[in-house]
Amino acid sequence: MPPYSQKNQPGSRSARHEALAKRPELVKEPKVSAISRQVARYIATQGTDLAGYMTALKERSKRIWENSQKQRGQGLVLLTRGKGLNQEDRGFFEGAGFRTVNVSLTGIEPITFSKEMVAAIRHAQWLVFTSQAPVAPVLQQATSGVKIAVIGEKTGAAVAAAGFTVDLISPQETKQALVEELKRRLPLGTQVVYPKSQLADTSLEENLAEQLRVTSFTGYRNILPENSQKRILELLTKKRLTAVYLTSPSAWRRFREIYETLPTASDEKLQLIAIGKTTLAAIQKDGYQALLKQEWLALTKGE
Repeated sequence: MPPYSQKNQPGSRSARHEALAKRPELVKEPKVSAISRQVARYIATQGTDLAGYMTALKERSKRIWENSQKQRGQGLVLLTRGKGLNQEDRGFFEGAGFRTVNVSLTGIEPITFSKEMVAAIRHAQWLVFTSQAPVAPVLQQATSGVKIAVIGEKTGAAVAAAGFTVDLISPQETKQALVEELKRRLPLGTQVVYPKSQLADTSLEENLAEQLRVTSFTGYRNILPENSQKRILELLTKKRLTAVYLTSPSAWRRFREIYETLPTASDEKLQLIAIGKTTLAAIQKDGYQALLKQEWLALTKGE
């Protein structure tokens, strides 16, 4: 009789192991992520495959990006002064909750003064500056006792930086205000020299000619910087701009020339902001609407 063994006895450990070994192995169902379920639902409902889903996903991402770009464009103000001259303007608009972008409409190209220009500067009793651009080169030719009038504090700062004293600052940053102040304070027949850009009008010297002897000449050339037109067209085409801040009639004319090249220019809801009444009048003369800076800010805030 064979020795006693529990190998195949019912209930024995060996019997249980054999039974487990013969039982079919359970297959665990893999966990399905929410993203996978979303993909599966899209494929099932749209009658497409994975490649179609990926294409649709790319298109959706593109639309989201484009909408975000449009949202970024809300509240964006274009500043148009020359390089390094926009700090105060940037502080004003950004302090009011707007974003700013600077694309200069003004580039300064110096010129060589003729003997007649130099003689006029040296014999002037008063020099009149409506821009910072000609200050340094003109004052290099001026005598120490000459009187100086400027249209604003920035131009006055340029005069001080050149080592001269400002004797008259316009009460407002407009040519008209400067003219009225000069006519009020200067004796009849005072010799005044007014250097300006080739784009400036003749309103200042014409108004002063009633009382004063005025000599004006082109003291610098105002040019459009390279790539500025391309950059402004890009901003306009993408409709990213809310408003344009214009600081002179010549800047307005230069912007208008760029703006009117767009086929839908008349349909654009672009806000124009003028630094002063002279620039405002130039914009309105061309049939466009604009607001002075403070008026525009009050309107946007609902005041």
